Amino acid sequence: MNASDLDALIHACLDGRATDDELARLEESLVSDPAARDRYLSLADLHACLAIDESLWQEPAGRGGDDPGPAETTQSVQPTSFRVPFAAAAVGLLVGLGGAGLAFGYVVPMLSRPLAIFADGFESGPAPECRGLVGQLGGWSGDVCQVVSADQGVTPAEGQRMLRLLRADYPGKPERNGYISDVYRVIDLRPYRDLVGGGGVVARATARCNAAEYPPEEKYSGSICMYAFDEATFDRLDEIPDSDLPRESLAMTHRRRACFDRDPAAWLPIDCELHLPFDADFLLIHIGATHGPESQWRATFPGHYLDDVVVSLK
Repeated sequence: MNASDLDALIHACLDGRATDDELARLEESLVSDPAARDRYLSLADLHACLAIDESLWQEPAGRGGDDPGPAETTQSVQPTSFRVPFAAAAVGLLVGLGGAGLAFGYVVPMLSRPLAIFADGFESGPAPECRGLVGQLGGWSGDVCQVVSADQGVTPAEGQRMLRLLRADYPGKPERNGYISDVYRVIDLRPYRDLVGGGGVVARATARCNAAEYPPEEKYSGSICMYAFDEATFDRLDEIPDSDLPRESLAMTHRRRACFDRDPAAWLPIDCELHLPFDADFLLIHIGATHGPESQWRATFPGHYLDDVVVSLK
């Protein structure tokens, strides 16, 4: 394979647009040719450097307040962030897997195809714990909510069950005047240490929200956030107030969508992405529904639902 053809295949792979046939051709070249592997790592490093754009991590200038407005995304990263070249991820996998034949058979598909690490349609599992943010694995926690089947004209986005958000507080909450119904889930990243520890990995969280019909003068919006923590911070997660999560996290991202529509048959997709720091051990997913104007604020939610939550790595 000549140099220009090799570069074209590598760029297609790193851009996520390579076909299965192109990936197979690139893998064959990487396994058999040390010079091709060197070129691959060099271009992967270049792609990672060009991808760094700090303007994507900050709140856009001039925005603020509680008005949901149009969809917006923010990401903030603490000093120990993810700025390790993507090539480090490939090198780490190459060394860890012990040879070109194994390593590049794993690296090339991972660069182009997301790896789903969590999916929940509320079909099974423990009932959500309605006691705020809980620093434990294996279940949802947050404000008062309930797993239900079809309800108020809303049917689950998939399967037979969905989560209904009922209140913006929970029993025993110190401040009971909330207007955002929050649910949380902690994802353990430690099984993916070889991947995350190399740097250059992006986590993506998606979910779908819906609402029963509500008065035309009312407005509601949905949001989804992710926070990355190391193990020491996770161990004291129960003690951290919601307002301190951005400061205590290694990195975080937030995406807020505009209003829920008034069509119970239409599920609103929400999503966000987070560049994972190399030392991230846990990922906190935070999904919420928010009352619109301040005049509407109250703790109750008449008919708001969540379903089909998926977290993937790429």
